[in-house]
Amino acid sequence: MKLRVCCQSKTHEGLGESNEDVGAIRANYPIPPQCKLFYFEVEIIDEGKNKAIGIGFCEKTVNLNGMPGWYYGSCGYHGDDGCLFCCSGRGNPYGPLFSTGDTIGCCLNFTNNTVFYTKNGVNLDIAFVNLKGSLYPCFGSLSVGGSIEVNFGSRQFKFAATTSNDIGDELLKNKLIEAFNMCINKTNIYTLEDLENSSKIKQDTAALKFRGKFNFIMGIYEDAIIDLTKLIDIEPNNKFALRYRGEAYYLMERYGEAIIDLTKLLNLEPNSKFALRYLGEAYHLTKEVIIDLAKLLDIEPIDDMDESLKKKLIEAFNMCNNVTNIYTLEDLENFLGIKQDTALKFRVKFNFTMERYEDAIVDLTKLIDIDQNNKFALRYRGGAYYLMAKYKEAIIDLTKLLYLEPDSKFALRYLGEAYHLTKKVIIYLAKLLSIEPSDDIDKSWKKN
Repeated sequence: MKLRVCCQSKTHEGLGESNEDVGAIRANYPIPPQCKLFYFEVEIIDEGKNKAIGIGFCEKTVNLNGMPGWYYGSCGYHGDDGCLFCCSGRGNPYGPLFSTGDTIGCCLNFTNNTVFYTKNGVNLDIAFVNLKGSLYPCFGSLSVGGSIEVNFGSRQFKFAATTSNDIGDELLKNKLIEAFNMCINKTNIYTLEDLENSSKIKQDTAALKFRGKFNFIMGIYEDAIIDLTKLIDIEPNNKFALRYRGEAYYLMERYGEAIIDLTKLLNLEPNSKFALRYLGEAYHLTKEVIIDLAKLLDIEPIDDMDESLKKKLIEAFNMCNNVTNIYTLEDLENFLGIKQDTALKFRVKFNFTMERYEDAIVDLTKLIDIDQNNKFALRYRGGAYYLMAKYKEAIIDLTKLLYLEPDSKFALRYLGEAYHLTKKVIIYLAKLLSIEPSDDIDKSWKKN
């Protein structure tokens, strides 16, 4: 495989006849740790005989006799099957295939420790999370005659131009590209104020659009949502803001909020491929939630559930989710035609799914005040406390649940983990029982 790097020429040949013949190469220098956003693009000049090219990143000591992602310490996106590989020879479906003539980008975002790829300037969504350590760009091929050219920033990236096409205003688009280039692959720390001042952007809706899109590109989704929300407050049907706020919610796994924005966008643009795709995926990812909510209402959760009923459940989901809409438990009861106890459980499920554990605990405590042996409430409140790292409170609820359900796998699992995570508590208890606290306390006693 011939690797032509901009401003520098390197050659690497892969035999390309079997897995043993794979050739891989990594950059000589790691990505600077001060660099918050590192991006490079790879143009496929010739995919080669076997059409197998991998693009990714790795640690310094990775085995280079395999495609990126096959061995421990490396991850990659492969063009022959569209799969992601990370420290394993087993891939997971991710994106489209790529071949001769395509340009694949790889963006490592050290602000939120995620990686996404692009194809011909279009973002393919998050591929990997939890970036760690010192990493190097790397490339691999299983093809005789394969050839790629890598751009680390010596010329304009396709992604920078393509991702700015929906800005509309040509001047603002060019300023966004300029800001992107100021921050990409640089160790300098720029603030949005620096960028706005250098670009001379007026503090109006254009500034909100600029900041929202820039923060979205940088993976700073919370800040992007703040400005996009301000833009929607000014222009409720702003398609640009609805699109990016909806996608930001989706990428943050806040599917209920994503569904609200994407549904509105689809009403404004019935043929929007973006809205159709992400709305479908958001509904798919909330399917389990809908099934759980259906069970609470004594409805048989089946794949072909009546669409009107499914819509009603989602509307109730969105009623809970719309923080600007002040509703009462009675509103929820009347809307769904259910009793207060079930309405509380419904809202608990919602808050638990949306990771609003404090809110869930408020309702769960109400249920426990009504019935101290409410297994549903003990299970979810114990789980919420555990996820909030309040292990002492979790242990109290899960111990009681285990007393009521001695074979509860949930209680056994999380009670054991809570005890493990509260080693200090165990040592304290050991002292109370006049047992010498040490690292090798009898394991059977610890379990008890």
